[in-house]
Amino acid sequence: MGTELDVKLNAVARGKVIYSANGKGNAWRVVSGSARLDRPGEGSGDSLFASLAVPGDVIGAEAMVFGQYSFTAVALSPCILSPWPGNETQAVSESLLQILVKAEQRTAELVALRCGEAMTRVKRLITLLSSPAHGVHASRVYLPGRREMAEITALSTETVARVISRFRREGVLNSELPVTGPLPRGYFRVS
Repeated sequence: MGTELDVKLNAVARGKVIYSANGKGNAWRVVSGSARLDRPGEGSGDSLFASLAVPGDVIGAEAMVFGQYSFTAVALSPCILSPWPGNETQAVSESLLQILVKAEQRTAELVALRCGEAMTRVKRLITLLSSPAHGVHASRVYLPGRREMAEITALSTETVARVISRFRREGVLNSELPVTGPLPRGYFRVS
């Protein structure tokens, strides 16, 4: 019931569009990193935050059903993506059921990110972004920009900046020092 290694991995840099709404293409499994999904707004060029994808999530599956993407996906951090279903050896129906369960869980997590006190919302986002596919909290996280965090948590950019500053003062977040070579800005150690 395992999976074979899929050698068709795609690396996507932070801020790059993975796919655009109304475009055609494949579904993707997020292997590492995170992406935001935006739905087209009513005005030209407008988009509205719709969802968040972290390792283990499948994005773009609607293109398999409707022939085009419903959302625009943008990398919030450096991402590695694998075509889905790829070379998976498990039954497709079992895989689809797992995706449905994850989608429900992600919906609940996203609602929680938009409710409660600002510190709680930002902490939930950091926890979600630092959780790898197997669900264990990681000690390293790549934080998106303050504006993106504000849109995801339904807070102002200034509030997110204040919360992040407080977390850094309290030692909850520490800038990660590179072991070999420079790391891109945005990596933190989570306590």
